[in-house]
Amino acid sequence: MGVFGLDIGGSGMKGAPVDLDTGELLEERIRIPTSQAPTSKAVVETSLGVIEHFGRDGPVGVGFPCVIKDGVVRTAANVAKDLTGFDLQGRLKREAGNVVRVVNDADAVGLAEMRWGAVSTARRSSRGAS
Repeated sequence: MGVFGLDIGGSGMKGAPVDLDTGELLEERIRIPTSQAPTSKAVVETSLGVIEHFGRDGPVGVGFPCVIKDGVVRTAANVAKDLTGFDLQGRLKREAGNVVRVVNDADAVGLAEMRWGAVSTARRSSRGAS
């Protein structure tokens, strides 16, 4: 079973379909640069652009470098102030028409390591992740 993985970072958004059994990327990931302090509108539009690039219609998992509770951004550095209190999960779910889960990116890494084990830098690089 596959899910679409989206990493919202400070300088860009990266995404690709992911095999849930192995944790491997199913296709080469893409990266779209983001502005210095992206607004909620820019985050949503760019996220949808990454997802739509692959023509995906299915569950989406999102990692975002901030405090997230129930899909809502609670605090965040290096992003526009309008993201604080923003229901990113709900908005992406409505716009993408899919199941979406938004979590803190470090929490996502921890969960992935629990499921598939630690991934070395060399192995990540060979898969196109950074």
